[in-house]
Amino acid sequence: MKRTKKDGFGKRNRLFDVLFMVILIAIYSIVSFINLGDWNSPQTFYRFGTGETVNFILPEKTEVSSMMIYVGTCNNDFSLSYRYSRKDADKSSDFSDEDFYAFQSTGISGPFRWERIGLGKTARVFSIKNTSGRTIYLGEVAFIKDGTPIGGVDARKIVAYQSENDDANVLTDEQSLVPEQSNFMNSSYFDELYFAQTAYQYANGQYGYENVHPPLGKILQSIPITLTGHMSPLTWRLAGNIAGILIILVVYFLAEEVFGSKSYARLAAVLVSLCGLHFVQTRVGTIDSHLCLFTALSFLFMLKFIHKDKWRYFVLSGLFFGCAASVKWSGFFGGIGLAIMFFYHIYNTRFKLKKKKESAFAILMGALCFVLVPAVIYFGSYLLFPATTNAKSFNDVIAQGNHLYTFHATLQDNHPSASPWFSWPVSGKPFLYYLNDGKVIKLFGNYVICYTSLLGLALTAYYAIRKKDKKSCFMLVAFLSLLLPYMFISRTMYLYHYLPASIFAILMLVNVFRLVPETRRYIYYFLVAVLVCFIVSYPAMTGV
Repeated sequence: MKRTKKDGFGKRNRLFDVLFMVILIAIYSIVSFINLGDWNSPQTFYRFGTGETVNFILPEKTEVSSMMIYVGTCNNDFSLSYRYSRKDADKSSDFSDEDFYAFQSTGISGPFRWERIGLGKTARVFSIKNTSGRTIYLGEVAFIKDGTPIGGVDARKIVAYQSENDDANVLTDEQSLVPEQSNFMNSSYFDELYFAQTAYQYANGQYGYENVHPPLGKILQSIPITLTGHMSPLTWRLAGNIAGILIILVVYFLAEEVFGSKSYARLAAVLVSLCGLHFVQTRVGTIDSHLCLFTALSFLFMLKFIHKDKWRYFVLSGLFFGCAASVKWSGFFGGIGLAIMFFYHIYNTRFKLKKKKESAFAILMGALCFVLVPAVIYFGSYLLFPATTNAKSFNDVIAQGNHLYTFHATLQDNHPSASPWFSWPVSGKPFLYYLNDGKVIKLFGNYVICYTSLLGLALTAYYAIRKKDKKSCFMLVAFLSLLLPYMFISRTMYLYHYLPASIFAILMLVNVFRLVPETRRYIYYFLVAVLVCFIVSYPAMTGV
């Protein structure tokens, strides 16, 4: 067939679009991986039994300023005790309890993090005792003098003894990894205390500590740890960051499906990539990235089903809805909007036309794709991994669901960063994730996007209700279904719960340029303002 000028233009336009998205994804990926987390972390762990004591003999009697401890799996906060010797000796067997000063207790604030314990003591032998009441795992112990581990890079000069079982020398075999201080690059922070630990346990076939959310998000978080055989801040944050990158691509396709315009699709993708809420939350080692990704995909394929009336898109929508609900129960919220869209479409294309067989088939497909398929995914995420979920039957899954409900229904935490749902669209209460040594990581939106998206919401609502604009109806229904259920939740809530709904807030902002043609001349100025806001906010979002 002879190629026309229009065909050539279409191909050039597609090529430009592909190049644009490749460049955007590449730039975002590079920026998102900067200071994401360290690769190097202790990999050998010592099983530290309840009440057990480990003695550490230094090469000589030395003034020790502090002790650095890297903690492995430990469930939650715990206590250790330490003591130091009154005299010199060559072997720990030369010591009795009378040869040590009394134990002093200190608190440790969670797993997979470095903890510094100030000592300021002169001795040759130090002891640590597990007084937590449970078995914990320690990765490394270092004694610091003049800012460096004693013995320098030759860790053999520090010999560890203990009276039972395993070789305690694994506590001093990675001294070159001891950092000058604990920070977000080498240690867990925020809810990584729960999710990073559980991902590690999943990767090693152990029962997961975090059990107040369904397993799928933690299974996905464990994949980089399993594939690399390496546990570090980089690997426990990797899956979430990749999901954050994929969200930009999904938003592009979603916007293209909504607006029928590649230009608006590119604009939406750029806005998401410059949204602080998206950038910060997807770089933290939690499961919200996966929830947002699956939610966006479920709406994308539902819209494709509505536009093309192809059941394969409906099946995919139900599949990703099930995945979202298997990450967090808040994934069910999207089902409200999806159900409204489905029944509206079926009514207009089947019921209204009195197509009885097609109507019955549509109801059957609805039950199959949005009841049976999600149920299979949800129960499968438990039952296929019994060692990690401790669920061996349907009754076990239901029992864990009751525990999950009770936890969230009764959670009342006077957290200083807690915020009401109606404040989220403007990031009225940023969430302080990390603060140490002048470094800060805060979760908040791009304020240019936040406040202009209110105009998008108002205009979209007007066109949806008064003008019956279908595009506006889709965005409004999706947005409200993801936000308004929080009105009826009494538990303590936070800004990160807004992440899935924020995708549609951005689409409604893009909708302003579609509905009001006069505003299009200001798009580039608007993007500059958004970019400047992102750059100015960057230090507070990344801890640099």
